[in-house]
Amino acid sequence: MIERIAYRLRKWCRQPLLHFTAVGFAVFLVYREVAPKEHLITISRAHVEGLRRDHLRRTGVPPTTEEESALIDSLFQDEVLLREALRIGLDQGDPIVRRRLIQKMGFLVEGLAPAPEPAEEELRQYFRENRNLFVQEGRISLVHVFLARNRPTAALTREAQTILDSLSAGTDPKELGNPFIHGSRFVRKTERELAALFGGSFADRLAGLPEDTWCGPIESSFGIHLVRITARTEAAEPAFEEARSQVRERLMTIRRKEAMRTGIRRMSDRYEIRIEDEDDREDSVALTSGTNPST
Repeated sequence: MIERIAYRLRKWCRQPLLHFTAVGFAVFLVYREVAPKEHLITISRAHVEGLRRDHLRRTGVPPTTEEESALIDSLFQDEVLLREALRIGLDQGDPIVRRRLIQKMGFLVEGLAPAPEPAEEELRQYFRENRNLFVQEGRISLVHVFLARNRPTAALTREAQTILDSLSAGTDPKELGNPFIHGSRFVRKTERELAALFGGSFADRLAGLPEDTWCGPIESSFGIHLVRITARTEAAEPAFEEARSQVRERLMTIRRKEAMRTGIRRMSDRYEIRIEDEDDREDSVALTSGTNPST
């Protein structure tokens, strides 16, 4: 009996399927030890220190051993949820997540290749070549009395004339007219700001009004107004020293955009864009700087 069992074991051990299974299992064990851990989550000392600092900032005391373990466990759970969300594609089709990822990648690209700080002569040259960009707009300060369009035009016109006479006689404007949602006084507003608030025709009428004189009525998108200009400064071209910070910021903005385009251009070599036309054919266009993909 024993000899028969031994014979069958020897016969079975000579089967190729057993050899294949054993080798496969051995390969699996080796691979599990040496292959990169795709699902390995490493929580560095810097992470732990950050958790401790955040706990100290929020509570005023360092975390206990149990609290620190709970913080690490919470961080681990968040990382698991994040990776699983990315694995099943929850980031796809979500405009908020997409915008946030694009923004963070943009910050990364900008940090890897920061725009160079312009030299003093570069700032002066840019100012000389673009003086019109730094003209200081004229500004107007005014006080007004507002009349809402809640009555017939003829009655509104008569009331406006009566109020205008009272204002010219020295009556306090706060005692007259209707409440206005944006207030009754505006200080150092540009023509564009006033046009955005009251409408373009209102802002245009202000240009020809004298200072310190009640004028009107002037129509706006809200109703009609009686207006007194309290101060006016004309548009002026500043000296370089006055505009230096603006010049630097504008030039740095241009350089940051160019650095961003350069960084994206380098990454774009790994990609191509496919655009389906109306016939469902795919046209392949290289995604390089300055290329406008078309169907």
